[in-house]
Amino acid sequence: MSCSAGQTLCDGACIDTTSALDHCGACGNVCPEVLGAKASCTAGTCGFACGDSFADCNGDAADGCEVTLGTDVAHCGGCGNVCPEVLGAKATCTASTCGFACDDAFKNCNGDPADGCEANLTTDVFHCGGCNKVCPAVPGATTTCTAGMCGYACADGL
Repeated sequence: MSCSAGQTLCDGACIDTTSALDHCGACGNVCPEVLGAKASCTAGTCGFACGDSFADCNGDAADGCEVTLGTDVAHCGGCGNVCPEVLGAKATCTASTCGFACDDAFKNCNGDPADGCEANLTTDVFHCGGCNKVCPAVPGATTTCTAGMCGYACADGL
């Protein structure tokens, strides 16, 4: 059996080894599957194309498309796009958008993402134990918030 120009006889069939995934560049040379990618054969060389939500940020073909762009805080929405750390919170990446999740004792009481989780509910007399829970002023004392509970410290001599 003979094959037309540009094709090679592989396993009894005429194959274009410049583009066939199971005979890329030579008979029997199978292009490997790669994490988060679709294998390709171009001009007889195996390669891969990352899926929409994956990327090869380290440039190492051995580990494929190692980054999930939709959830990776170091590569949120694109390689090298690092989600910033904010006060009292952990950076998050959801649907390729940076955000933050407040630590247990902190809340974003003013709703402004620019200053993060600005209220420490365990020590802030204006947000003691919860947002906008203001500790009352007591004459002759300093108002306190300890472990999320309002209190006061008497002035000297009182």
